[in-house]
Amino acid sequence: MTGTAIKIKNVLRTRTRLFFFRQSCRVAHYSVEQAENNQFTEEHFIKKFIIFSISAIMVSVCSPLFAAERYFSLSTGIFSPSKTTTVDNSFKPASIDYNVGWALGGAFGVGFDSGLRLENELVYRQTSPRTSGGDLWALAWMLNVWWDARNSSPITPYFGGGFGFGRGHVASPGLIDNSGSGIAYQAGGGLDCKIDQRLSLDVGYRYFGLSDTSSNGGVGSVDLVGSSVLAGLRWRF
Repeated sequence: MTGTAIKIKNVLRTRTRLFFFRQSCRVAHYSVEQAENNQFTEEHFIKKFIIFSISAIMVSVCSPLFAAERYFSLSTGIFSPSKTTTVDNSFKPASIDYNVGWALGGAFGVGFDSGLRLENELVYRQTSPRTSGGDLWALAWMLNVWWDARNSSPITPYFGGGFGFGRGHVASPGLIDNSGSGIAYQAGGGLDCKIDQRLSLDVGYRYFGLSDTSSNGGVGSVDLVGSSVLAGLRWRF
């Protein structure tokens, strides 16, 4: 590769990173502004998030110059949610404990020479209550940012998190159906264990949450948080 081609490649990568940074700032600023004005709705957030995610997918798929590598991953594991609160049939406060459940997800992402990775992820989590009231579940579409702490060994630690849009349901022994949609978020890290040049084993931890913004006209809640331990495979191409 000539010196001119390398310079062009570096300029394109820099501009792409600035594009993603500016778009994420706009999404975050817009969400906060709408929330402060009590005008935040599910539709507002979905529109902004879809625009950002489609832009990320188009760049990663159609412009290989922007990334050192692209990858696809599948993972599964356990999900342990925290207690949730609701009301029973007498409309008295009730606290719900849950069994350890499961999680399943897939992701498509791009990695850069700096160790930064941008990722679109779709993940589903489900578990059952220790009493009654229906299952707890959450489906989330996330946009994640990870940083790989690269080293000379085949094991690479990584850290990061993300946000997105989700829909979920928490158990309720009463008449209120605690289901709704809102902002999903997560933070965590893990270890990428290289098997060969294209395949690796990914073992990680995620602290996941779903903040309700729309549920039964404001009656009931699907605010839920929990921890996941996941293991999966990542294919680079």
